[in-house]
Amino acid sequence: MKCNTQHNQIAYNQAEEEAEQRQDGLTKLIEKYVDCKHKNGQYILIQEHREVLHEFIKWMDNHAKKIRSLYTIANYIRTLSKMSRAFKKPYLEITDYELLNYIAYLKDCGNEITNKPLKPQTLNITKMYIRSFYKWLNGGESYPEQVKRLEVGRHEKRDLDIKDLPTFDELQKLILNVPCPDELTKVRNQAIVAMMIEMPYNATYNSIDLAREGLKLAINLFTPIEISIIQLFGISVFIFILLVIITIKYLRKHGLL
Repeated sequence: MKCNTQHNQIAYNQAEEEAEQRQDGLTKLIEKYVDCKHKNGQYILIQEHREVLHEFIKWMDNHAKKIRSLYTIANYIRTLSKMSRAFKKPYLEITDYELLNYIAYLKDCGNEITNKPLKPQTLNITKMYIRSFYKWLNGGESYPEQVKRLEVGRHEKRDLDIKDLPTFDELQKLILNVPCPDELTKVRNQAIVAMMIEMPYNATYNSIDLAREGLKLAINLFTPIEISIIQLFGISVFIFILLVIITIKYLRKHGLL
């Protein structure tokens, strides 16, 4: 019983510490991006924007914790703070045409540091944040007219070129020279690296054929049977780790650890 009480106290203290750290992070976030001021002491954002962003942060912190980490909240507020500086009127009075012009500006020179165009992925994320924010403004049920034309595009797949591919020698060197302190660890690490190669490229024992370049890269480091063993090994490790975690949680819950 005493052990269980001590464990509960430790858990409570950890939760309190995490809550304080989160609150401190939110406070710094608000000071930097919402209640930010010019050198003359005047607020950069208009009062209505600051009030709305305060409410939005409070909503994300209190009602969406499971999907809104402090890092995600920071990204939202950085994006919305930057947008708010471009408009000096209430959010719901900003027209869809004005938002489209703002997105066009970001597309051309939206990077604040380099003044270069934003990358397509970054631009997509920016539009997602703005759309989500306006949906919240609209009660959370649907997107208002202002953002219905802010279409979030899919990432275009880049054509695979010869320079994008590692050579046979590079892959072989990568697998055979994996850092390891002993022979057992060496087998495990090589299996992990081999799976990392096999999964994205599907090239462990198949061929990558780029006819235009005249390249046919065959990776024959493992046979199909060895591949199955490697994959089974990975699954076994995952199940073992999962069982360990479940066991530890059970022991802690009953005060046995």
